[in-house]
Amino acid sequence: MRKSMLISVAFILLLTMVLSACSGNSGEVDGKKGESASPVQTKQPETSSDAPKAKEPITITMLVPEPGASGWNNYHDSAIQQEIKKVTGVTLEIIDADSDKFNVMLASGDLPDIIRGGPAYIKQLVEGGNVIPIDDLLQTNGQNILEAIPKTVAFSKKFWSNGTDKTYFLPPQVGQDRMGFEDPVGPVLRWDYYKELGYPEIKNEDDLLQTIAEMVKKHPTTDDGKKVYGVSAWTDWGNWSYQFAMGPIYGNTPLAGEVTGYHWDTNEANNLLTDTNGAFWKSVSFFNKANRLGILDPDALLQKGEDFAAKATNGQLLYGPATWMMGDYNSKNAKDGKGFIAIPLDWGFQWHGSNQVLGYSDKLYAITKNAKAPDRAMDLLNYLWSYDGSRTMASGVEGIHWERVDGKARLKQETIDLQIAGGDAWINTLIGVLGNLTGINGYTIHPKDGAPLDLFQDPEVYTSRANPMQKDYSDHYGVKYPAEIFAQKLASGKNKNQKDQNTLALGLLPSPPDDIKRMEAKLKDLAARLSAESVLAKSDAEFAEKQKQAIAAYNKAGADKVFEWYAKAWNDAKAQAAAIQ
Repeated sequence: MRKSMLISVAFILLLTMVLSACSGNSGEVDGKKGESASPVQTKQPETSSDAPKAKEPITITMLVPEPGASGWNNYHDSAIQQEIKKVTGVTLEIIDADSDKFNVMLASGDLPDIIRGGPAYIKQLVEGGNVIPIDDLLQTNGQNILEAIPKTVAFSKKFWSNGTDKTYFLPPQVGQDRMGFEDPVGPVLRWDYYKELGYPEIKNEDDLLQTIAEMVKKHPTTDDGKKVYGVSAWTDWGNWSYQFAMGPIYGNTPLAGEVTGYHWDTNEANNLLTDTNGAFWKSVSFFNKANRLGILDPDALLQKGEDFAAKATNGQLLYGPATWMMGDYNSKNAKDGKGFIAIPLDWGFQWHGSNQVLGYSDKLYAITKNAKAPDRAMDLLNYLWSYDGSRTMASGVEGIHWERVDGKARLKQETIDLQIAGGDAWINTLIGVLGNLTGINGYTIHPKDGAPLDLFQDPEVYTSRANPMQKDYSDHYGVKYPAEIFAQKLASGKNKNQKDQNTLALGLLPSPPDDIKRMEAKLKDLAARLSAESVLAKSDAEFAEKQKQAIAAYNKAGADKVFEWYAKAWNDAKAQAAAIQ
């Protein structure tokens, strides 16, 4: 690390305040106790008290590197979008992009008003003048942000500014993470088919594959005649599918970039492309076994994320890495006891439990030099990073979706009923659809009413919000709500979660130099091609040979050098984090 990155005594004290304010389970953010359109409700909601007054209408564009995020633009008449517009005067238009498209836009300078990028882009964005400092804007138009997450802003100014000591970036989802009503990440299976098989025990990934294969055997086509594949993937998120198909189950996911991963329990780095027991090769092996069982979608190595979600919605897939990736199947069918849900295991890891002192530090929002009206862009961010704005994104609009009962926010029963019923009426509310654009974690307690910002995560509504599929699931495991079985597995020691993740160190990782970036870009493309060859291997022996050849090719292309750089940077970041703590 450069000497300029050494921490001053004063800032050590400041960051100690960050940790003490955010590390508890109480839902506090920066030391403060956190503060579908129903057809029967016509009352217009009151303007949120801690949001800026409505201003002249303007459209603000935002680049979000998530394929499909631009679907937001189809719902400008939704109550949530109308509330944002009412409070801020802003109509938000989202431009989605994969990493390649983002890089092209960045290179050309053709950027929208607001962008989201990871820490690896900080140096390039700041040095290139692509983003503007927001310190003055925070004082004039960002009071909600300063009130809710002052320590996060201070951290951003110190460590996410490329040494300029100016504030450029805001992370979403600041606050303590925990599992809520249901686990959304893990071995996600069709519950109705799993039940039909008699709830087979899944002791390892081979059992998982055999379970899926039995499902496909019993249900080779959908009700309307489409072929059922069981397992699939997508390729427009880089090598995401190869990193996360098995990564969360084994507690090993990317640290940064395409090469370096880390283990959740030890925080030790590993080379994803060369570690045969790491998340990457575990996932490639999983897809290879699925292919040899005849249950891998032949489009898995070519299609986009939206294609994957469409097939899940159609009932053509029976397994996925997360419920939020399975299209609209649950929204349309859970009322009939059908749908996708994570199956608890007696081994492996669970998502959740990390202390997000810096929010999702791999997703940093900034106002660009091209912003037509930087102050209005800040108006939008100021609302999304307020307690009320974050609640709107997670829970809907006051007076329409929820109300105050004896001073405490409560979901309306018709909103709960709407979620249980699912279908287009629920989808069209936009409630919870852009969690990565919600500034404050939904588990955070609102300082004015004592309820969580995400009112669906209020334990008082857990039993009443369960749909028929979730009730059937809970009855089978003898729990009151789906996530309770995961809590039991965790308490028994059968599972681990993310509680030991060094999230502060994650936020201290520096941007890699240009030569490392260039090698990573080549390795990403190389990994996509060679992984496909390994997936298509027809025997264990052929897979082993393809794996050996691929690892040699990765090292020849610089994987070992890339990993060496990140491993040192990660160890330095952990040392800095230890000094702060």
